[in-house]
Amino acid sequence: MEDSYKWTLLALAVLAAVLFLAWPHPAPPADEGPLVQSPAVSLTLTPSPAYEGQGVRVQAVLAPECPDASGLHLSLDGRPLAFRVSDGRLEASFVPASGTHRVQLSGRSCAAAAVLQVTAAPCAGGTNRTCADSRGCAGQSVCTGGVWSVCRLPERICDPGARIPCSTDSCHWGFSICNSCGTAWGECLPPA
Repeated sequence: MEDSYKWTLLALAVLAAVLFLAWPHPAPPADEGPLVQSPAVSLTLTPSPAYEGQGVRVQAVLAPECPDASGLHLSLDGRPLAFRVSDGRLEASFVPASGTHRVQLSGRSCAAAAVLQVTAAPCAGGTNRTCADSRGCAGQSVCTGGVWSVCRLPERICDPGARIPCSTDSCHWGFSICNSCGTAWGECLPPA
């Protein structure tokens, strides 16, 4: 009698484990990232992600079933955000600080929300820095809108490794070699 009792308990435990693992679990609430939007409105943030100090534009396309602007509320992190509506499009803009921000649009029959990640800008607008390409050739990069541009090299004036004749003094000739980046001629060397 005791053995059958143990086997019954073991069978029930295995069945409970299988049901627990196989049974669908509810998904956690989505409070980060783009959220599911009602079909009556499509909310877009540009750019996303953004840099601190960079303006962000909010656009929403409203379907006919979405109420007029008097019934809509737009908020940034729970605080009201000014907006305008024209021809079924809602527009707003703001300059966010670093961090995670929630933009939410709500109305009587439509709602949408999105999360925007804002990071500190890697550079201050208008500044320059020295950079190098994959071959190690030096150039300049310019900060525009908080982002460094691609490395721009000086104009190429010669083919890397090319030689041209040059005068080492008033009586002797040598040669100069174009650098590996093609941006300058080396010093005048005597013939070998």
